[in-house]
Amino acid sequence: RLTKKEFSSLFQSSRTFQFPLFVIKYKPSDRDYTRVAISCGLKVSKKAVERNAIRRRLFEASRLFLAQVRIGDYIIIVRPLPEARAFKGWVEEIQKAFTQIASRL
Repeated sequence: RLTKKEFSSLFQSSRTFQFPLFVIKYKPSDRDYTRVAISCGLKVSKKAVERNAIRRRLFEASRLFLAQVRIGDYIIIVRPLPEARAFKGWVEEIQKAFTQIASRL
């Protein structure tokens, strides 16, 4: 889990990767494991139930592909698009994103 201080430093000084439904920020760390945080704001959905469902789907999708990515800290920021709320293919999108990130790093 990222602390508030780590979260804000990751926002300020990290590599950013843009994707249609989300943005991923990456910063290498000296830990021997990868940490992932999800940011899903009120602009995505006013309902906490929907935002939490999106977070749970993204956490599970990212957990499946953590072995493919470089060790570090990641923040996944969900874009406020109408299709993000009802989107069912989070696993495929995360897999594509992590594959692209691994090839760029």
